Amino acid sequence: MTKLNPLKNACSVFLLLAATAIASPAQTFKTLVNFDGSNGSTPFSMSLIQGVDGSLHGTTFYGGTNIFDGTAFKITARGTLKTLHSFCAQNNCIDGEEPYAGLVLATDENFYGTTQYGGTNGIGTMFRLTPAGATTGYVTVTTPSGTLTSNVPFHVIR
Repeated sequence: MTKLNPLKNACSVFLLLAATAIASPAQTFKTLVNFDGSNGSTPFSMSLIQGVDGSLHGTTFYGGTNIFDGTAFKITARGTLKTLHSFCAQNNCIDGEEPYAGLVLATDENFYGTTQYGGTNGIGTMFRLTPAGATTGYVTVTTPSGTLTSNVPFHVIR
C-alpha cells in the first residue's frame, strides 16, 4: 500500500491553483449602454433576453420618442443600442405605453411583452415585436366585468 505524502499533495494542489489563476483572465465590468431618456430610461422589473441573432433585447419603462412611454430595444454584441419601438407612437396609445415587464422570445422568433397602460381601454396591451422592430398583434387587457382592479401587468412566460 502506498502512503500518501501530505506535503506532496498540498504542493500539487497549490500548483494547480496557481496555474489556473495565471491562465484565467481577470473578470472585468464594462458598461454597454447609458440610457439618456431619448433612447429609453428606467429599465426595471425586467431582464434581458438573447435573440436568435445574438443581440440582447429588453424594455425600458420610460423614455423614447414619447419621453414617458417606454421603449423596446436591442444591444448588439459590440454594445450598439438600437431602439426597436417607442411606445405610444400610435393614436390614443393603441400600441401601449410603459412596458413594465421584459420580453419573451417565442418559438416563432418574435418577442412578446406587456404594457401597463394604453390600448383600446387604456389599461394595457400584450404585443408582438418582430426582430426588426415591427410591433403587431396588440391585445388589449380587459376583464369579464370590463373593469380592472389592478393595472400592474403580468409577465409573459414561455
